[in-house]
Amino acid sequence: MSIDIDYNNAMFLHEADLGYQVVAHSICFLFTVELIIRFGAFKNIRNVIKDFWCMFDLLLVFFLVLETWVFWFFIAACNLQFSSYNIRIFSVIQMMRLVRVLRLVKLFRFLPEVLVIVRGIAVAMRPISLVFTLLFMVIYIGAIIFRVLLESTEFGDRKFKSVPQAIATLLLDCALSETRGGPLMKEAYSQHPVFPFLIFIFVLLTNVTMMGLLVGLLVQTIKKVAKVEEEKKNMKNKETMDDFWNHVVEMDANNDGFITLDEFFNLLGQRQTAKLLKKMDVDPEGLILLSDFVFEEGNGRLSQVDFNQWVLDMRATQRGTIKDHIATRKFMTRKMKHYVHGVTNGTNG
Repeated sequence: MSIDIDYNNAMFLHEADLGYQVVAHSICFLFTVELIIRFGAFKNIRNVIKDFWCMFDLLLVFFLVLETWVFWFFIAACNLQFSSYNIRIFSVIQMMRLVRVLRLVKLFRFLPEVLVIVRGIAVAMRPISLVFTLLFMVIYIGAIIFRVLLESTEFGDRKFKSVPQAIATLLLDCALSETRGGPLMKEAYSQHPVFPFLIFIFVLLTNVTMMGLLVGLLVQTIKKVAKVEEEKKNMKNKETMDDFWNHVVEMDANNDGFITLDEFFNLLGQRQTAKLLKKMDVDPEGLILLSDFVFEEGNGRLSQVDFNQWVLDMRATQRGTIKDHIATRKFMTRKMKHYVHGVTNGTNG
């Protein structure tokens, strides 16, 4: 898209070079086929309306087809001519290509950290606006002070001739500048040594204090949002795990409240089990791989608490901690002692 904007100077698609036309029609064709395949995967086509991302892609493909095929074919077939008076209509139609940029929003599905940052910024909008309001008040007061103090001076006539100019100088050269007002202080020193000191105090209030407060506010808000999202996810996993155990109880052949290895393998053969495991981001292959060991440690059966803990520990998002390493060392030490004790008793016998 960026190459098309920079190097394609043709007004209409059918007048562009062959390479641009091929790429445009190929992208439109692939996106359309992808959408048709996704819609065909639904058992009931009415469920498409319930899928947000399918409806989102439908909107994007609609504008893409309208821009690439419908609009340009209509112009080429009817041999329409655009004059300088109605060229604005074409400019409005060209804006539709910007809709394709919205496909980047789909990356949020695969980058939850980015979504947390966006939500954190949205939550922090009110306190951020208050910080900016306070920053503007400080700049406004500073502009009036420097406008009065530097009046009738060469430096003041160049940088602080009026209050709006003083606001622009303090904002661009001090509050938002990477130099932190250094060059401005050097120029102010030529008038009087007290002026750079006052500018330094202003820089501390705006660039250092206010901007630091703004960054800290954003970081703290994002941390809170991430914590809330994690709590929501844990609550959702707990509810899903309760549904999963209810499904386990239905598969309990002897109704003893425990699940055995055979019952566990029968459970994995159910479609609902696969859906619940996918919802919790649990890999069924990992459960199968460790099932012999886990059930052997549980004397052939697992209770609800042990089974739930095992399944939740097998989530892809679960990461190892120092506590897990210590628990592993404790387990290996206990097993080795038990083994050595058994060998010793057998030798003495």
